[in-house]
Amino acid sequence: MEGHRAAGERGMCILEWLTILEKLPHFGFTVYVFPVKIEKAGGGWVRVVAFVD
Repeated sequence: MEGHRAAGERGMCILEWLTILEKLPHFGFTVYVFPVKIEKAGGGWVRVVAFVD
């Protein structure tokens, strides 16, 4: 948890449990992350979308 707190204090986002990443090319894509806001929460889920160039 210390790493998660340290990242959060620096405005960083940690993405875990992403699946089927092997379908993405090694290069040439952009990832967008759309968080779900949860009142008074320190974390939550996100929708991650990758656009291949």
